Parts: sequence; structure tokens; C-alpha cells
Amino acid sequence: AGKYGGYTAARRPVALVFSQEFERIADAVAMERRVKGWSRAKKEALIQGDYNRLIKLSKPGAKRRTSFDTLASQAAQDEDDSGTPSS
Repeated sequence: AGKYGGYTAARRPVALVFSQEFERIADAVAMERRVKGWSRAKKEALIQGDYNRLIKLSKPGAKRRTSFDTLASQAAQDEDDSGTPSS
């Protein structure tokens, strides 16, 4: 709603894409800090609920996919599904 200033105030609209409940605020803060250090690919896997990919990305030496790779892969899949290129 933009009631409070801060980082997201100038970056609206924002959408909640993932949430998790914790019994203690210290646990929530620890998880937030952990996730902030993750790669974009790992965060996207978490948001999508793709826990198998999340585990693979967590392993040392795991192949990281850029967001471009993800978008290109999705566009190719969309094209295969519909028979026409997606825009």
C-alpha cells in the first residue's frame, strides 16, 4: 500500500512470492539472511517449489542457470506446447 518508506516503496508494485512461518523471530531472520546469500537460480527454485532443483543447486559445483537460461528454456517449452513462438 506504500504506507511506509524503505527499499520497496519506490519499487511497487511488489508481489509476495514465498512465505514461511517460524515460531521464533530469530529463526526467521536467520533464514532471511541465508536466502539473501543464495543465487538467483536457487531463489527461483524456492519460489517455484522445485525442491529437487533447489537441492541440486545447493550441492558444491552445481551448474547454475541464469535467469536468461530459465526464460529461454520456458520459451522453448511454450513453443513446443503450442507450436508457435511465444513473445
